[in-house]
Amino acid sequence: MSNNKQLNRQFRVTVFGSSSKQTASHLVDDSVRLGEEIARRGYLCVNGAGSTGVMGGVNKGCDLQKGEVRGIIHEKFCVDFGEHPHIKDLIFSKGADLSERKQCLIDHGDCLLVMPGGVGTFDEFWDCVCGKSLGMKGMSKKPICLVNLDGFYDGFLMQMRRAHKDGILYGHVDNYFHVETDPIAALDWCYNTFVNDDTLKETNSLIDSITQNNVEEDESNRVKVRVMPTTTKEVVEAVEKKAVAIEEYVMDTAPDYRGFAIGLGLGVAMTLLSRSSFVKNLL
Repeated sequence: MSNNKQLNRQFRVTVFGSSSKQTASHLVDDSVRLGEEIARRGYLCVNGAGSTGVMGGVNKGCDLQKGEVRGIIHEKFCVDFGEHPHIKDLIFSKGADLSERKQCLIDHGDCLLVMPGGVGTFDEFWDCVCGKSLGMKGMSKKPICLVNLDGFYDGFLMQMRRAHKDGILYGHVDNYFHVETDPIAALDWCYNTFVNDDTLKETNSLIDSITQNNVEEDESNRVKVRVMPTTTKEVVEAVEKKAVAIEEYVMDTAPDYRGFAIGLGLGVAMTLLSRSSFVKNLL
């Protein structure tokens, strides 16, 4: 493996793939091989914590080489019906669906490596591709690699090429994700792309194309409120400003109640963060 730069911390690889017990044996074997290689390189393997299918194979491979695995699973086990027994680092997500789990899988990885899977894997993959194309979900700098084992994802590629041919896509297929036919080659590509920060260029290219094709001057003043993407950091900073303002007001008017002022500011901040309507209108 060759690369131009090195990370000064552990590289984190999020792997999407099947959890089905009926997954073809050759796909499971390739998954074990991938897990072993992730462990040998000292990377952290992040996945849905499954004990069967592709996820089970990846986790088995990591375990065989004494590697580190972080499993992220819904508290109701609504996908995998049980986590891999050897995973010591588990995160349980909540929610009425798998949205929180998907975002957690994205957040805990530096790249997304997509092995063969079913509709759950399809959903994870396309959600990430869409997020990257819009610069959302924290996907701007995360490489996405589709592992097209034995032509498993030929249908995806055919559909994307057709969409590009018909002028529907805002960029070339390669701008959205990369394709490899071997999981180890995919791992190489993900690492090299991440350390060289190449993905951000693709994301910016897609966003620029979307902007050029869709943003028009609002000459008739039809837009009353323009909602912009809000990051967690921006929300927290805005709430902190509100809390500090409250503390300063109480301190100015009643300096003997310093402890009360700080407590009041923190209490208000927590209340505001718990109200989605406030967060939406915060900025």
